[in-house]
Amino acid sequence: MELTVLVADDHAGYRAGLTRAIRAWTGLRLVAEAGDGVSALRLIEECDPDLALIDVRMPELNGLELCAQLKPEHHTRVLLLSAFMDERLAAQALASGAADCMSKDAPREQICRNLIAIADRGRRSPTSG
Repeated sequence: MELTVLVADDHAGYRAGLTRAIRAWTGLRLVAEAGDGVSALRLIEECDPDLALIDVRMPELNGLELCAQLKPEHHTRVLLLSAFMDERLAAQALASGAADCMSKDAPREQICRNLIAIADRGRRSPTSG
């Protein structure tokens, strides 16, 4: 079964690298991409992806705000990415509803592995769905 993924990052070059990695990763299928938070939120609602890979710092609506605005019944699991990772941001990410948060410096392979792990945790969690 393929997991559907949305990617949102305002840096086009970084977003292109993520989308290439996802397209190449067995088990992941890119369904949409966005360059800002408002578009990302709209696409999540329209495309209903299994996973969303969202930059924390984006124009109009940042990743933390986007997570907080997702409806509680929405099943999309969010992995936030930040160029400026610290414990405070990780705690904010989880409090906003993100499944996880990691550094944008992480290798693309690790980001894809983490997406799969997040989906696996969501399937096993009795509170998900």
